[in-house]
Amino acid sequence: MQYGYGLLLDHERRAIGIKEYAGVLIPGLLQTEGYARALFRVTAARDEAWQEEQLAIRMARQTRLRGENPPHHAVLLDEAAIRRPVGGPAVMREQLEYLIAMVETPWCVIQLLPFSYGEHGLLGGAVHLLTMPDNRTVAYEESSGNGTMMEAPDRVQRHVRHWDRLWAYAMRPQETAAFLRQVIEELPGSTASPTGTAPVDPLTRTTPTPRTDVFNVRHATLGGMSEA
Repeated sequence: MQYGYGLLLDHERRAIGIKEYAGVLIPGLLQTEGYARALFRVTAARDEAWQEEQLAIRMARQTRLRGENPPHHAVLLDEAAIRRPVGGPAVMREQLEYLIAMVETPWCVIQLLPFSYGEHGLLGGAVHLLTMPDNRTVAYEESSGNGTMMEAPDRVQRHVRHWDRLWAYAMRPQETAAFLRQVIEELPGSTASPTGTAPVDPLTRTTPTPRTDVFNVRHATLGGMSEA
């Protein structure tokens, strides 16, 4: 286990609020067992013991979200993360259906950032912003094979500002759920939706408008995670 990742797990266990930007993959706290297993299998194909160990760790991380007094979890999901068919169509369908179930619950909110938004300050990896019991926010930045924990206020606030801006421009939870359903319908072996949901075209959002009212209300529920 990497030292940086170990710090993330320690902070995650104690956090009262978690914001995430997932740029490439579904974040670990929302991964189904099949999706996570596919990732570990390709990482170390011949080491089944390691795969099972890592899977157990990942599933254990999720138990706190289902327990008493879970942290508020706000996830900014890049379209790239839901377009890559990890594990094949069946695994991906199960994963996307789980995201739909979690898109707006008392403790979790998921919003999609479409490709049409273009370049932005968090592009390329994953970012975790964790608010601790003393209301201090720390940041963890992750790329392939590397993770860095940041506590210096200037570095943390730079990531917070980027995240806040993207959150204001992302699709609402209801729009996100509709978009996820459309992606499921496009998977091999899927049939047309019986509900007749109209297609969601993210390209129509080329000039998005920030939702200041929704943005402010949502952040009031996140335990003071962002600072002006």
